[in-house]
Amino acid sequence: MSSTSRKRGALVFVGDFDFDYRPKTYWPVSPTRAELLSRVKGRVRRRLAEQALAEGGVCALSAFIARESLPEVDRLGWGRVHPRCLGGEFLPDLESAEVEIARLSFESTTNDQVSVRARAGKDHLRIFVRDEYETTYTPTHRRVQHPRSLREVIAVIETTNYLSEEYSFGLFWSAIRFNYDYGEWTPEKAGDFVTIDSAFYPELGDHYSTTAARWVA
Repeated sequence: MSSTSRKRGALVFVGDFDFDYRPKTYWPVSPTRAELLSRVKGRVRRRLAEQALAEGGVCALSAFIARESLPEVDRLGWGRVHPRCLGGEFLPDLESAEVEIARLSFESTTNDQVSVRARAGKDHLRIFVRDEYETTYTPTHRRVQHPRSLREVIAVIETTNYLSEEYSFGLFWSAIRFNYDYGEWTPEKAGDFVTIDSAFYPELGDHYSTTAARWVA
C-alpha cells in the first residue's frame, strides 16, 4: 500500500495508487456531480447535497443546501443547529475562475476546513491554500502551467506549512503530529483528526487514510 515519508524535504511514493494521474482540466465542459458540489463551501451542506442527489436526484436538492455560500443571516441560524454545521461556511467565496481541488477536514469543535484551490490566469494556473481564519500559508501560491498530477497535489499538501518550524510537516501531518504531541491523544484519535477528499483526484483521500493508518500502526 501507499505511504509517504515523514522526513522533511523527502517524499516517498509506493503502492498501487496512480500517482501520475492528472485531470485534463479543472474546468470541464460537463462537470461531474462531485465537481459541481465542490463549490458548496459548507462541509455539512455538501454532504447533505450528496445524499439528496443519491437518493432523489436533482429534485431532492433544496436551495439552502445547494447554494455555494450562505448569507450571514442563514449562516447564523445554521450554526445554532450545531457548531459543526459551520465547518467551511467561513471560507472565502470561490471566484468564477477558481475551483477547489482538495479539501482538508479537521475533527475540531467547529469542523474547521482548509481548501486547496486553483485559479486560472491568462497563461498559467495558481495553486494556493485558504482557510476560515485568514491564515497565511507558505508558500503563498504556486504558479504552474497545467493541472497537477496526484503526486504533485500530494507534494503541495506535504510542503505547505502554517505552524511553527517545529511542525513543518505540511497541512495534513502537522495537525496530526501536533495533536498527538500536545493533546494527550492516542495514535488512533490523532490519526483520525484530518481527512482529505477531492472531486478531481478520487484516490487522494484513500492515499491519506492509508498513510495515516500506517502511522497509527
